Amino acid sequence: MNASFAAMIRGIGPHMRAILLYSVITNLLVIAPSLHMLQVYDRVLASRSIGTLIYLTLIVIAALAVWGLADAVRSHPAVRAAAKYTVSVAPKLFARMAADPKAAQRSGKTLRDFSTARGFIGGRTFVTLFDVPFIPFYVLIMAVLHWSLGLLTVIGILVLAALSWLNIAATETERERSRQAESDAIGFAQGAFQRIEDLRAHGMLSTFLTIWGRKTALVLNENEAVGAKSARYQAASKTFRQALQVIMMAWGAFLVLHNDMSAGMIFMSSMVSGKAFSPIDQVIGGWEQISRGLAAIRDIEALTGPDKSIQARMSLPEPEGRLSLDAVTYAPDPGKPDRRLLSDITLRVAPGEAVLVTGPTGAGKSTLIRIMVGAIAPTAGAVSVDDIGQDVWPSSQWGRIVGYMPQDIEFFPGTVGMNIARFDPEATEEKVIAAAKGASVHDLIVGLPDGYRTPLGGQAFALSTGQKQRIALARALYGDPRILVLDEPNASLDQPGERALLVAVAEARRRGAAVVIAAHRTSILRVVNRAFTIAEGRLEELTIQAAPTPQPQADAEPRPARVA
Repeated sequence: MNASFAAMIRGIGPHMRAILLYSVITNLLVIAPSLHMLQVYDRVLASRSIGTLIYLTLIVIAALAVWGLADAVRSHPAVRAAAKYTVSVAPKLFARMAADPKAAQRSGKTLRDFSTARGFIGGRTFVTLFDVPFIPFYVLIMAVLHWSLGLLTVIGILVLAALSWLNIAATETERERSRQAESDAIGFAQGAFQRIEDLRAHGMLSTFLTIWGRKTALVLNENEAVGAKSARYQAASKTFRQALQVIMMAWGAFLVLHNDMSAGMIFMSSMVSGKAFSPIDQVIGGWEQISRGLAAIRDIEALTGPDKSIQARMSLPEPEGRLSLDAVTYAPDPGKPDRRLLSDITLRVAPGEAVLVTGPTGAGKSTLIRIMVGAIAPTAGAVSVDDIGQDVWPSSQWGRIVGYMPQDIEFFPGTVGMNIARFDPEATEEKVIAAAKGASVHDLIVGLPDGYRTPLGGQAFALSTGQKQRIALARALYGDPRILVLDEPNASLDQPGERALLVAVAEARRRGAAVVIAAHRTSILRVVNRAFTIAEGRLEELTIQAAPTPQPQADAEPRPARVA
């Protein structure tokens, strides 16, 4: 955690130096009222000088005005530091979640951690931590007043620090359980809301509400346990501090009676000792936020640390499109490598070829497809294009090379045109329409409420399953990828949709794309060269009458239309 915190501080160093500068100003000027009281008691009352009183008061008021201004603006660098942290970490965090399926599965917790870390850095509690280094400064002032007062202050600080440490140690287990329970409850609720229609259809709302209620109750119980323990230590800390203030005043009076210091020093020592104890009180009071913030920073730093898999890669020449799988093996459970779903699969697909992969449900067809496109990594073996490993290709270039249609189709919040273009900032209307026409879905899209500008994703316009498949095919065809990988592309298509699919596959072969299709329905055999089945994790070739390779034809010019 310390290393993570130090790395974070280095990343936002200039803003931290600004906070430190303002903290120096505020901690120097905050003793102005103490000095004012000392001078009033020891100088003004003795000299009975009204002029001295006025000048002292004006000087202290001016000092307090500067103090107030510095205290008000010292939170501004923290807000800018949080913004810089966001800009610096967000791209790496997003890239890691995109590259690591396990990280993606924890995206809900990761994004909450990121929000917690950002809020902690930009919050008041983080700024008050910069008061802690000034505790020795206040101790020094107390020692200047009298060495015994300095010693008493040090003893008080040590006792308060010990109580704070005991509070942290005694509640750490409960705090961790509380964080885990809260994460579990939120994750459960998010998963339920993602399938809310299924819950309604199966009459499971009340059951899920009961389960969520139990999980929430567990969070409340853990929080209550933390609060109960923490309250005892906080009460002990407050009681000790109040008693210490009384002892400080009494000891100061004792020293005055023995002529070891002036009467004004009694009040000054009381005020300065309060400033020395204040940062510790703030740390104790804000420890829940501090611990959550530091834990979030630690987890984010661990996730976004150096990793060769997401470092910038050099752009490579555009490939011909030779897809190769070499001894690909996949075990769903890394802890049980012997229980393989796929075993030693080797496959070559040349440009212009189309390959069908079939097999019973659960055989591993979709898993093999996801490995081909880089959605998941194989346990062993390698996937390459033009003999260049999948992990060598830059992510953006890989996205242009591969057109992928998953079995479970979801669209991102945006328009139909944006989804077909894969949110490409350089997309043109012509390219989007060409992809739609390649999937024979242009007329369908034009018939939607807003055509290519119809919003999709979330609670936007609801498409039928067949419409989703046809638009997803257009998305896969966008940009004329060199490799086209389709997972159950005809599962929900009617006859016109299936004819459009066959035409799209034939056209992809004609322009030299390597095509891989996983499907149950055998009508796709009319446009493939080879067919394989997955049996017991291995790929076995089937004997079929290969479809002829389509001959080149003149491309049709797409008719311009408005796309967004």
